[in-house]
Amino acid sequence: MSQSRDKNHYICHMTETKNKILEAAIALWSQDLGTSLDDIAKHVGVSRRTLHRHYQGREDLVKNVMEHLIKTYLASIEELLSEKEDSIENQLKKLFINDVQSADMHLVCRNLRTYEFLDFNAKDKNVQRVFGLYHSVFNTLKNSGLIAEDYTVEWLEAFYSSVIEAAIKKIKAGNDDEEYLFMAWRSFWNGIKK
Repeated sequence: MSQSRDKNHYICHMTETKNKILEAAIALWSQDLGTSLDDIAKHVGVSRRTLHRHYQGREDLVKNVMEHLIKTYLASIEELLSEKEDSIENQLKKLFINDVQSADMHLVCRNLRTYEFLDFNAKDKNVQRVFGLYHSVFNTLKNSGLIAEDYTVEWLEAFYSSVIEAAIKKIKAGNDDEEYLFMAWRSFWNGIKK
């Protein structure tokens, strides 16, 4: 029985260390994508050798970070959109606020997409699901008559992303979160509604 308990403790400790490395990479890469594996290991308080027990190298860690972020992000937007009684405007507002408040996740995803070895847009079912949910919201919005019918989903996505990025930039610079979040949402919504 003691041997089984020791094995379970070891497995839990390994999983905890792996998760701490993942979280440190997200936090540090949201500030500077050039942060080294050595710096990530130091931030967690482990050796580079320990880091390599969990991740083969930078590419492996990048892929795991991206996979983790996409799964986390997908779960959050599915939860936000699960309220069927919400108006489409309210669903979009919830998504918008979530995206601004998830700034680190947003910045890391944006930065990591620059790696050529990541096939970010094409085949991953979770990525396709995320884009599908946003397309559905934007198409429902278009069909509701609340916005001009000639706005394409691609344009709505580009405009949405640019306003999100502007809000994150201002908030990260130390400006008032609530004020900039409200202004960003109002700018986006007033920019698309009829």
